[in-house]
Formats: sequence, C-alpha cells, structure tokens
Amino acid sequence: MSKIPAHLDTQPQYVLIVRDGRGDKINSAISPHDLEGSQKMAQQVMRLMAEAAFIDIYLFVEPFDLAAAQPLEVVYQDGMIRHFDSLKV
Repeated sequence: MSKIPAHLDTQPQYVLIVRDGRGDKINSAISPHDLEGSQKMAQQVMRLMAEAAFIDIYLFVEPFDLAAAQPLEVVYQDGMIRHFDSLKV
C-alpha cells in the first residue's frame, strides 16, 4: 500500500487578508484552523483592529499569488460573512 504524500495528508490552510475601508491590505495571517475556525479567527481580529473594515479568507496554495487569488469568503466588521459558493473547496 502506498503512503499518502505529507503535503496531501494535511487539512487545508487559509490566508486572512485584513483590509481597511478603501480595500487596502493592512495586515495578513495564515490560519492553522479549518474554514469555520478561520472565520472565528477573522471575527476576533476584527474586534482587535478598529481600522479593519473586512477580512478576505483565501485557500492557501503554494505559491500563493494574492493578485490571482479569489477569496472564499469575506468577513465584515458587522459580523456578516459573504460566501463565494462557486469557489468551495
């Protein structure tokens, strides 16, 4: 029986891009959590960063190219989460 390569045997990681009201990136982080945990992490970051207007959540795939990536979800300051169903993992 063949062994699953290590990079295929792990859960996906997510990138959180923190943006201000104009949509400019002000910070980023890689979440070690699943998508639901990443949503909660984004909501906690929003509570701590008053200048954050929303956070994009992306699937982390190496090499990560923010310019070419599409967010899976966007978490807004008011707690609303917008899902992009066409990009589900």
